[in-house]
Amino acid sequence: QLQSQPGTKINPASYEAKQQPSNYGYNQSLSNPDYAASVPNYAQSSPTAKTDWDSIVQNFNSTPQLLESQIVESISETEESVNNRRGNSKASVFLKSASNYSYWIFAGDDRSYWLTPKAGLKIIPVNFDTFQALFESQDYQPGCKVYLVKPAKVAQNSLSGSWELLEKGQVQFVR
Repeated sequence: QLQSQPGTKINPASYEAKQQPSNYGYNQSLSNPDYAASVPNYAQSSPTAKTDWDSIVQNFNSTPQLLESQIVESISETEESVNNRRGNSKASVFLKSASNYSYWIFAGDDRSYWLTPKAGLKIIPVNFDTFQALFESQDYQPGCKVYLVKPAKVAQNSLSGSWELLEKGQVQFVR
């Protein structure tokens, strides 16, 4: 039987997933109380998985302060990139170092670079457009926390020093 607390939105996909065998179920105990919401197993890093970004995802979702010593650069989207995307939604996304940053870049073991939102990034209408250009997501609701499923892949332009989005990341919003 599906039950909900008052004010809680029921997601039909959550109900279907809970009806699957236990290995498809939901993990109720994440180590960070900020992420105590139920998160589907497919969105969790597997301890035996070997992708280059697994530790980034795991640390971002449980203890993001552990990542701070591994940050290559703190960045935000360039004004030129924002303006280009306004005129052409398929325009490339470019980012650069910024003191008022919204994203972090990390180096992978295979010389690739990965982008995540900074820890505690508040998604508001002003920054949602850039966020949506960098990460695939569903069911955004104001006040939700960002749960990283996969970081975005970026590359640095050796001439300008700016970063270009190569592949969108994926996030989930949780209460």
